[in-house]
Amino acid sequence: MNIAVQSLQRIVRRNVTIPLDKNKKFTFYYEDNAVVTSLFVVLSAMFPPGEMFFIESVRNVRDQITDEKLLEDIRNFIAQEAFHSREHKSLNEHLIQTNYPEVVEIEALTKVRLDKFRKLPKAEQLAATVVMEHFTATLTRLLLTDPLIKQKTTQESRNLWEWHALEELEHKSVAFDALKAIGGNTVRNRRIALIRVARFIAPITFDYWIQILKT
Repeated sequence: MNIAVQSLQRIVRRNVTIPLDKNKKFTFYYEDNAVVTSLFVVLSAMFPPGEMFFIESVRNVRDQITDEKLLEDIRNFIAQEAFHSREHKSLNEHLIQTNYPEVVEIEALTKVRLDKFRKLPKAEQLAATVVMEHFTATLTRLLLTDPLIKQKTTQESRNLWEWHALEELEHKSVAFDALKAIGGNTVRNRRIALIRVARFIAPITFDYWIQILKT
């Protein structure tokens, strides 16, 4: 069995509720920048089914892990992802009621694609989660460090995304540590997981981003 090189990053459970002004149309950038706002609409729509898949893929392998620190990290990872899912569901309901009916389709298609992943061996499901968590961590690091984002957005519009981004960086290595701990960190698993995510998940982001911009 592989030994996981675990992150020393402390993972904190924060049961955060983000208030939404139901009378305001969602916009992420000043001057209602449609390009940026549409991307964040698509991402928010994909997060609840995505995070449920992340939770399940990590939970599925807990019985193969004995390291107490990693097991505690997994518990906190699951809690953080559950809170993220809840808050994005709230935002998604607001988006649907305002001007983004595409959210319903995006959520449904993301779940359908991930349901196909659920038929894979547990290690391959977890490898797919590792790939998607890596992409998410890369995006969230940009969100937290790009000065233009702070310059062009309001704190109100960033509250949900900054909290989500902070916790994504806290737990970014948990799925990877779990994959290593169960002996699933092979070249084959990593390569196939990347191909699957690129083929089945990434196109949802780009296809609906363009679709929303055209409407």
